[in-house]
Amino acid sequence: MDSIFLKCSIRKNLLIPELMKSILFTITALLLLISCNSNKKNELAEKRMADSIQKVRLLERQNFMADSLEKAMRFNQAMTAFGEIKFGMRRNTVQAIMKKTLDQGKSKMLGACNYTFSPSFNDAGQLYMLQLQTSSESSLQLESSVRAKVDNLKQIITTKYGEPKKSFGYPDDFAFVETQIQWTNVWEFDTKTIKIGVAAEPEGSCYKAICRIFDDPLRIKQMNKGMDLLKSKIDKAATDF
Repeated sequence: MDSIFLKCSIRKNLLIPELMKSILFTITALLLLISCNSNKKNELAEKRMADSIQKVRLLERQNFMADSLEKAMRFNQAMTAFGEIKFGMRRNTVQAIMKKTLDQGKSKMLGACNYTFSPSFNDAGQLYMLQLQTSSESSLQLESSVRAKVDNLKQIITTKYGEPKKSFGYPDDFAFVETQIQWTNVWEFDTKTIKIGVAAEPEGSCYKAICRIFDDPLRIKQMNKGMDLLKSKIDKAATDF
């Protein structure tokens, strides 16, 4: 009896390590499986994160390029006086473009009317303003022919820039008592300003449609130089009194 018990005990003692090995192996296999699944999940999460970052960077780059393109287009439009004529261009360049693109280098049909072009340059020889005007007509035509030419300009410019920022109404004869130009509409686009209106000839009783397109920074700089020069002349003249 003792012999049988001893054999069972020995056999049991031998099975326990085998059982432990089996359990340990199973646990190890499970841990490895869990670890592999975890690694795969981490890799998948990292890949998704990398893809998301890549998409965000691509979108940012596209937005940056679109924004840069839009800014470049706005800048080009703001620096355009008319057609190929740009603010800041030298006199000879502007004259060459006018000769190539305008009738006899001076005028052009715009819509239903013909306008004469007159560029203005600063002391550095750079274009800062372009003036368009029609031929003068008698006061009898102020409400008809002259007005039609102003309205023609308004329609053209509104097509490009939308409704004017400022509107002052159409002037009558009495409006020109104190000033020779009455502006009817004003558009502003970044650094560019466009004004249209009616100008009276110095001798009076004759009027014409007029449009001035200018670059604000260049115009203000030129005006300040003119004021400084005038002040200098006044100061010099004042010494004689």
